[in-house]
Amino acid sequence: MLYEMSILCAFPVYDLTLLIALAWLAKVCTATNDHRIQPGNPLMKKYRCMVCSHVYDPAEGDPDSGIAPGTAFENLPETWSCPDCGATKADFEPMD
Repeated sequence: MLYEMSILCAFPVYDLTLLIALAWLAKVCTATNDHRIQPGNPLMKKYRCMVCSHVYDPAEGDPDSGIAPGTAFENLPETWSCPDCGATKADFEPMD
């Protein structure tokens, strides 16, 4: 009988813990998205291609490559390349 009661009591605690974890995750994801798209945010820094001078602007993204507006340069996939000359991500430098 005591064993059965402990099992019944464990489920509500597990559910509450899961709900708290999901709420925290939702808050983190929302904060991250809001954080990325705010003007003046360091993640919104523009980068210039050292080969052809193309400027990657996070506010615009790179829609032709499937990169959504608001995507920070640091969050671009390593396989991303300059849309103008094909230079790699390593060939870009931050703009002042």
